[in-house]
Amino acid sequence: MNDTFPKWLLESSSLRWVDLQFNEFHGQINPPTAPFLPSTLYSFSISNNNLEGQWPEEYFLHRLNLWTVDLSNNRFEGPLPIPPSTTQFYFMANNKIGGKVSPLIYGATELIVLDLANNSLMGTLPECLMSFSKNLSVLNLRMNRIQGVIPRKFAEGSNLRTIDFS
Repeated sequence: MNDTFPKWLLESSSLRWVDLQFNEFHGQINPPTAPFLPSTLYSFSISNNNLEGQWPEEYFLHRLNLWTVDLSNNRFEGPLPIPPSTTQFYFMANNKIGGKVSPLIYGATELIVLDLANNSLMGTLPECLMSFSKNLSVLNLRMNRIQGVIPRKFAEGSNLRTIDFS
């Protein structure tokens, strides 16, 4: 498909899984004009397209069941979009996301995989980065402009198995 993002598709109140990967969707995604992303949505993937601009934060508000968010391999820019608190798999790799890692990410306490590789994130790693989710198994921050020391504090009973800061 070679089109702009079909946001009308997400107005269905019964959608559970949206997988629009590997299309040729392009352009910016504008903020919704009404409540968006059905509350029944569990997985949302629009990776490997040509979408650009800043991801509208309104898309994630009040999404309590959104377990998987995959926005990777696009050209999104601006600050890091914060996933819903219940998100378990968050992929935002290979975009143009910049600035510091917002402390609001620590509200996503169910994260198992956090992949923010190959962006323009900068600054130091907050001490609580390794300890905000005891479920966190994969933390990928490679190919960013992060500096400083690796935090030493891990969540008690941590499941962290893979860290990539290269």
